[in-house]
Amino acid sequence: GSGDYTITCTVTSKDDLIYAICLDLPVATSVLIRSLNESLGIGPGSIEGISLLGEEQAVSWNHKEEGLVIHMEQIPDLAHAVTFRIETVE
Repeated sequence: GSGDYTITCTVTSKDDLIYAICLDLPVATSVLIRSLNESLGIGPGSIEGISLLGEEQAVSWNHKEEGLVIHMEQIPDLAHAVTFRIETVE
């Protein structure tokens, strides 16, 4: 849809945490991570919370057939890779 931006991420998981490390800087306030989709068990009700490491801003999210969409208040201005910490429901 309008405003979504597909971004390539390296995804690592441990227990109920997933870290999505973006390989590029986001160019929009919403990012679509295609690798986090229902075939991996990431669907409605599966996520407890998402935070953006190194930033205080609140993020929200929603699920699409194509993957997980994360919405940020502003494009992060970070000197390191943009990393989302995703807490899944146990």
